[in-house]
Amino acid sequence: MEWLAANGFVSVGVPGIVADSALPPLYDSYYEPYWAACADLGLVLSVHAGWGQPQGMVYAFFDLMAKSLGNIREMDQRQIQTMLRQQLDSSEESPFRLEIGPRQVMWQLMLGGAFDHHRTLKLALPKSELTGCRPCCRLSTNSRHR
Repeated sequence: MEWLAANGFVSVGVPGIVADSALPPLYDSYYEPYWAACADLGLVLSVHAGWGQPQGMVYAFFDLMAKSLGNIREMDQRQIQTMLRQQLDSSEESPFRLEIGPRQVMWQLMLGGAFDHHRTLKLALPKSELTGCRPCCRLSTNSRHR
């Protein structure tokens, strides 16, 4: 990580980008050295919208989509777009559904005390929908301790 910071990198991924049941939860003390290094080196933790999903989930979803479209020749373009949008946004199998995954990282770090123990630790949630988190974000940006 020192090499990353010394060579201009500004961000690192949060452990668990690909689901791995062997990893402890993010609030576990196992990660304290990682959080400390990120804070000390000024590396921002970055969580992509697809954080925590099983390997190969995207391809499995595309296969499912292809099967569910059935005979696409009988549909007009608007019907196809509507069906795809619904599947992408809300299907249980969709890896693109923006739900708890990335937000789970924020809550585990907050409730586990990572930001309390490492006052300069920063978290970025690019491409992640944070609907319902505005009061939390407002609180953290207005905090006297930051």
